[in-house]
Amino acid sequence: MDHNRISIRSEAWRQKDTGFVADRLLGAGIRYADEILALRVFDLLNLNRIDAGTAEETILVLYRLYNPNTLVDRSLEEGTLDQYFPFPDWRKRHKDLSALTVGEFVMTEGINHRAIVRICSRLLKAFYRSEEYCGREYRYLDYRELLGKEAEKTS
Repeated sequence: MDHNRISIRSEAWRQKDTGFVADRLLGAGIRYADEILALRVFDLLNLNRIDAGTAEETILVLYRLYNPNTLVDRSLEEGTLDQYFPFPDWRKRHKDLSALTVGEFVMTEGINHRAIVRICSRLLKAFYRSEEYCGREYRYLDYRELLGKEAEKTS
């Protein structure tokens, strides 16, 4: 599987998309998984059509795509394995949650489903408390506008 160019329309994506977020992502102008992986989590949350639930489910789809070994997740669910993910160490490495990209989060070594959900909760709290959140409107109409504003910043 080519990790860099998995289409949101592909069968590989649809098999992992239990929350049916593909249409919302496509509506926001995102076409490929690598586009999401490169985004800051806060930018994903600032895209029109991407609410907190959609963002979390998108992150879980990416987790399922790139971490296909479900043995740890099943063992955690069944209670035969205790949570082992080093949250304090992860938090020390990622003090500025606003800078965290989706890829840095999803591709963290040793991450598991339960850790993804727990960290997502922290990320959402941090986002809603940040200056980047506006309760009245999304910062970006779509992915293209986000790319345009990023290009303006760098030029």
